[in-house]
Amino acid sequence: MTDIDVSIATTQIDVAVTVPSNNVAVTMVGSNGATGATGATGSTGAVGATGSAGSNGTNGTNGTNGSDALATTNAADLTSGVLANARVQQSNVTQHEAALAVSTAQQTAIDAKVADAINNNITTIAPSQNAVFDALALKADDNAVVKLTGDQTIAGAKTFSDAATIQGLTVNSTGGTGFRLNSTVGATALISSALTSEPSELGFGFGGTRFWHMGRQADGLLSFVESGVAVRFSINTSGHLIPGANATQNFGSTTRYWLNTYTQRLFLNATADINGSVAGQLNVTGALGVGTSTVTGLFEVRGVSNGAIYLTDTVANEAQIVFSNTTGGTNPFTRVRSVRTNSPNAFDTALAFDTRLNGSVREVVRFDTTGNIGLGTSAPTHTLTLPSTATGITLYNTADQVTNFERLLASWGSNVLSIRTAFGGTGTGRNMIIGTSNVTLTMANAETANGTFQLIRNTNSPTTVHTALSGTATHSSGLFTGLSISNVINQSSTAGYTMLLINPTETTTGSGVKNLIDAQVGGATRFRVSNVGATFIANQSAPSTPTGGGVMYVEAGALKYIGSSGTITTIASA
Repeated sequence: MTDIDVSIATTQIDVAVTVPSNNVAVTMVGSNGATGATGATGSTGAVGATGSAGSNGTNGTNGTNGSDALATTNAADLTSGVLANARVQQSNVTQHEAALAVSTAQQTAIDAKVADAINNNITTIAPSQNAVFDALALKADDNAVVKLTGDQTIAGAKTFSDAATIQGLTVNSTGGTGFRLNSTVGATALISSALTSEPSELGFGFGGTRFWHMGRQADGLLSFVESGVAVRFSINTSGHLIPGANATQNFGSTTRYWLNTYTQRLFLNATADINGSVAGQLNVTGALGVGTSTVTGLFEVRGVSNGAIYLTDTVANEAQIVFSNTTGGTNPFTRVRSVRTNSPNAFDTALAFDTRLNGSVREVVRFDTTGNIGLGTSAPTHTLTLPSTATGITLYNTADQVTNFERLLASWGSNVLSIRTAFGGTGTGRNMIIGTSNVTLTMANAETANGTFQLIRNTNSPTTVHTALSGTATHSSGLFTGLSISNVINQSSTAGYTMLLINPTETTTGSGVKNLIDAQVGGATRFRVSNVGATFIANQSAPSTPTGGGVMYVEAGALKYIGSSGTITTIASA
């Protein structure tokens, strides 16, 4: 056991201690001697490849203690008195160690006297020393002094002006700043761990439970960890904010979201990103779906009640979609335009389709405000309008449209409208039929027993005219021909021809008239040939003398003939 010191500067404190009657040696200790001077600094070692540091200078010797002010005194029981800088020597204390134990009551009495001496500023303390005792009163509080070892609760705000190493620290704050770290050196680590197997962490909790902690992990990441769960997010050495695991965390929530997010490029996964590096442009890599997570193609919009896409051009009044086959799209190949025409009413629009030919983009199809379609013209006048430069309308009957084909072609050529069938290669010439369900006009490609031009009508009505050529001929001169058969005959050998063939097939007939020919004027028969060949000629007056031939006619029922000389001959009387 070492000496026990009771030192209270130069003042006096009355201490009452009851000890046995054994002799106790009490020695008054003089004041400490002055500290010796610091030894000289050793010389710096010579610099070699890497010179060794010079040795430190030796410490100065300590000053000698002052002489005892009071000789050793043997006394009886010491129950009261004055101790001034007293020291109990170990030689006497050793044998009375148990007897020197201070009881709880005695300790309380000592504490009270010390506190009274300090707080009441007793007159025996010099005024210059009052501030010292006031500071000592604050630091003497067990709750205000930071102990070197053991657990401790400290009240009040504390400031560490130098580096501090703390193994475990709990900060309880009822308001304001609970714990603050200030560093005047930018590279100084405010929180660090000396362990190599564990990260440096700062924990946050509530009610004694640590819910979150943050710190530098073994992989170099500054991670934010939910206690007992996993790393939620981290910041790597490049300053990038990354999630704790792939595709597991959200940025915001359905009820708590950010006001504005500023970024130049947003990567959605390993293959898709949204890039805004070019001013005024938004470039999307990968497929983009609006209203759907399963995109068909590169872009898809789905809407439960409204899946519309609005494109507005406030300058040219032509909102458009441009299609290009080259990177960048600076040279459009095809585009669709909504063209504001303001006709017939304000804000009326047309829909135009443009294509590119020989380096120039031109309009090829337009739907106007009334629904008319123009092919090759921007001003359609009918439901379907083609310009004079159109090459025609073609309808193919074969998949091959170049070599072995069959088609119908309607076109203009030399101011003549032509509608015809055509074929090429191994294709076959086909008939063309124009008609309805009961009437058909057939134009056969090859000669048949029924002829190449066939007019067919199926009817059950006895008063219906099968075929009619009608119309109004208004002329002041010239000759009108209602029906002309003008074939060119170029035959040889035994060939022959019939220009007009009337050949009905009578399966069954009724009791009515049966005529092969009935030529009328104004509903009155002028010439008629029955189905058995009987010929009827209507009555008329003698005609004028014919030129270059003769005329046979019926007058008053008599069959007569007049020749080119004007002579009338009665062939048969009435």
